Amino acid sequence: MNRRRWRDDPLVMVLGLMQLPARRAVLATLAGAGAMGSAVALIGVSAWLIARASQMPPVLDLSLAVVGVRALGIGRGVLRYLERLASHDVALRGLVHLRENLFRQLAGDPRPTAARLRRGDLLARFGADVDEVGEVAVRGLFPFAVSGVVGLAATVAAVLVLPAAGVALGASLLLAGVVSPWLAARAAARAHDAGSQARAAISTTVFTHLDGLDELRVARATGPSRERLDGFEKALEAAEDDAARPAAAAAIVQVAATGIAVVAALLLGAHAVDDGRIADVWLAVLTLLPLAAVEVCAGLAAAAAQIVSGRRAAARLVELRPAPPARPEAAGSAPLGPPGALTGHGLR
Repeated sequence: MNRRRWRDDPLVMVLGLMQLPARRAVLATLAGAGAMGSAVALIGVSAWLIARASQMPPVLDLSLAVVGVRALGIGRGVLRYLERLASHDVALRGLVHLRENLFRQLAGDPRPTAARLRRGDLLARFGADVDEVGEVAVRGLFPFAVSGVVGLAATVAAVLVLPAAGVALGASLLLAGVVSPWLAARAAARAHDAGSQARAAISTTVFTHLDGLDELRVARATGPSRERLDGFEKALEAAEDDAARPAAAAAIVQVAATGIAVVAALLLGAHAVDDGRIADVWLAVLTLLPLAAVEVCAGLAAAAAQIVSGRRAAARLVELRPAPPARPEAAGSAPLGPPGALTGHGLR
């Protein structure tokens, strides 16, 4: 049942029409993970370099870390450029396939679905809605894939230094990467539902007021019409305020996850240094690593909201699918049963 529901999801169906190239998508994900991983590694290596340099060791002991800092700084910019190039290439190719497949579906529709839509509505679906679905690949799916890869790598690195700190970092990443996007998606869905209804009511009231202004003046009803419009505007503001609460909670969860990760790493690391399990220079690495690692999940709230918007746009595109042909029924006879019951009678 869940598999069927997943297959019937409008966003999944439209992404199938985009025919995203898997190889290019993997390359874009790896480039993005490399860029973000370089930023996280840069924080860790820099922390180790500063802590080790404070002990005034021979310069040769720091040479590898110095080269690593330079390489990570350059690699972060290069890989970021390659990731943007590859992800946008995947999205643009997908938009070409999506529009082509939609046009083919409409052209082969025996009962034209497009004829039942206004020209402006059809243009909006092929324009803004298709672009909105294309944004899902770049700003919705890729951030989750990249954050998953980098978060797992950062957790493994922390576990190798101090297992308890790695577990705490993994729990904080789950909090920031799952709970925060879920709250953001909930806020986006609530804002879309309530806001669209209020905006539709405002548009209807404004057009009614302008088209029937003379009649309203004769009936002395312009005042009540304006009061209704004010009421709809207040309802829209209240809906936006109500939808902002889950978004605010998502931001709080992000900050709380960062604080929990840093405090846990500091306490566990200090205890490990006192016990002699790790060197004191690794305390700086364990303390600063969560700051960069949890920052990986900072963009997931916006990515979740983008997925919600893309699903709404995909639902409007799915409505353009050709309607299934009606099953013929014999006049005066009972409705046909399920297809399996007709197999023995030669009907398919």
